[in-house]
Amino acid sequence: MDITMLTVVQQKAIPCIMQGKDVLVKSQTGSGKTMSYAIPIIEHLQSTEPKISRTYGPYCIVVVPTRELVLQSYSVLMNLVRPFVWVVPGYLMGGEKRKSEKARLKKGMNIIVTTPARLVDHLDNTSSLSLDNLKHFVVDEADRLMFDMGFERDLSHIMLVIKKKCGPQLQTILLSATLSPGVEKLAGMSLRQPVRIDMSSNDQQGNHLPDGKVDDVFVTPSSLKHHYVVVPSKLKLVTLASFLLWKCQLSSNPSKVIVFLATQDSVEFHHTLLQTTFMSPEDDDDACKDFELFKLYGNMQQKDRTKIFQDFHAAKSGVLLCTDVASRGLDLPNIGWILQYNTPGSPTDYIHRVGRTARMGSKGNALLFLEPSEVEYVQVMTQHNIAMHEVKMDSILKTLLLESKTGKINLIHKPRTVEDAAAFMQAQFEESLCQNMNMRTLARKAYQSFVRSYATYPASLKHIFHIKNLHLGHLATSFALSETPSRLSETVRKFCQRERKISSRFFGSKGKKNFKDSKGKKNFRDSKSERLPHWIDKKFEDKFVGHQPSKRLVRELIKFRSIHYCFFNSNCWIVKLMAFQ
Repeated sequence: MDITMLTVVQQKAIPCIMQGKDVLVKSQTGSGKTMSYAIPIIEHLQSTEPKISRTYGPYCIVVVPTRELVLQSYSVLMNLVRPFVWVVPGYLMGGEKRKSEKARLKKGMNIIVTTPARLVDHLDNTSSLSLDNLKHFVVDEADRLMFDMGFERDLSHIMLVIKKKCGPQLQTILLSATLSPGVEKLAGMSLRQPVRIDMSSNDQQGNHLPDGKVDDVFVTPSSLKHHYVVVPSKLKLVTLASFLLWKCQLSSNPSKVIVFLATQDSVEFHHTLLQTTFMSPEDDDDACKDFELFKLYGNMQQKDRTKIFQDFHAAKSGVLLCTDVASRGLDLPNIGWILQYNTPGSPTDYIHRVGRTARMGSKGNALLFLEPSEVEYVQVMTQHNIAMHEVKMDSILKTLLLESKTGKINLIHKPRTVEDAAAFMQAQFEESLCQNMNMRTLARKAYQSFVRSYATYPASLKHIFHIKNLHLGHLATSFALSETPSRLSETVRKFCQRERKISSRFFGSKGKKNFKDSKGKKNFRDSKSERLPHWIDKKFEDKFVGHQPSKRLVRELIKFRSIHYCFFNSNCWIVKLMAFQ
């Protein structure tokens, strides 16, 4: 694995874990926390006499917050146990078939990497998951599990079950980049006389933290440079495009860029828009192939998430547009820039986002987009020991005056000023929306979801990020929408009215239409023909047979889509969607 020396946190944590002590490790992102627990645990398992067997069940359970981190941690463990074929790692996570996971558990796994919810499911419902031999329990990214993702109840349930079955023989290890009150609560609940290791820039010798200490000051690698740029809403989209062209196509040494956005709708819209504008099918230029676009968010199918994660990991350069699902724990090589297009909800979120670059001593850069009304956020970051340097917007927009390798900025009349080039680029984006109804729908949804997300900043930051500070007309421009806010609101209002009217044709006041058969029983089939009513499109019946969505999905469909036909029975769910008109 090309490991020539241990990092500081590994030097301090490994001996304590080897001694069987409970350990709480606080260390900056990218410092090697995964190897800190993986090396001593595998050393213990491979040296156990008599040799362990997969049929003995799990000796170690590792809990991580996201599916991508499950796959990454599993890959690290697989590399470490390669010489020890009798030690068998495995993983459990959402998006996988429970039946196949139960089969793997029955066959046997000695190390299990899992997400909390899926582990709770198997602890409650899988009899073949035996904890009789469990010796190590690891919680990685503990702060996110307890606070950001709301897994406190799941972790409490897991700890209760494990303690009941394992008793004092269990060693517990918590790892986190910050020590929040939630982490301290989990430590008090799960650790017995723990060794607390703090690896900060002022404490490189790893002195112990006092009990109950909570972070107010954050530590980032010295090789990570923090920048911010002040951009009015109406120029944000153009500035984003300019920056990506600059770093991914015009740079002599292209690298990977991760762009964090506020919502899934925003990720979907920006990915589609940039893909259409910069990477049209007729472009077969080799330079264009270096500018690959990826998207990642939580509501994607698991097979798509896994493929995108693996493809971006293997790519030499490219852009990943994502939500905070990629902000924790992922170790992606050659990440040159972290671009936060929308400001994170807290300094802690900022720290974990930028932690995807400058890992293990490599150099990295972070750029934060701020609107003029949000500049005070820089002072908030300074209070948390993060010094930020301003980048002028014009220095980024100058990219548009250069001739792109892909010819995307070649104009019949060369722009003479940055303003002309920015105006032309904005016109290109708006033209793309005019020609594509689907993209215009995505833009409207992204606009709506951003406005809603902007209202969710914590009270401590409301004086900076208040929805009244938004210029809705300029905000619409940042989504390439030429409509005025009042017209957008009217479109949305009519859209919702049409949805409610259409859906009410087939649903009663409680959400379902009361169809009855000849025997007086509720039946959603035609009572005479025993077939679906004639107004149901047969091809939609064939497509959706056997797929019954949850009530939550129904609400989301009614809220965000125009439902033309909506009909339910015990075997079939039929939905025909119409785009915005």
